[in-house]
Amino acid sequence: MTYICIKCRTIWVSGDHTSEYSGGLCEVCTTDYIRDRQKSQGFHDCFKKAIELCSRAGCSYWLLCNRELNTATSMCAET
Repeated sequence: MTYICIKCRTIWVSGDHTSEYSGGLCEVCTTDYIRDRQKSQGFHDCFKKAIELCSRAGCSYWLLCNRELNTATSMCAET
């Protein structure tokens, strides 16, 4: 599927390239959007800035933000 960012117009392909397009936010625009939301809610704009698992488990974006770190930690625990 071919995607186009509805904000910055960046185009990216996931899987096979097709002539059909779907809209959404690219990774950069998603990160900017979430950080803006965090600031507007009175929180630190820390989305995707963590170098280790975040201790703010009550954050609305915790799972999304820590996805890569959580996966890496799980993989290390299994070995």
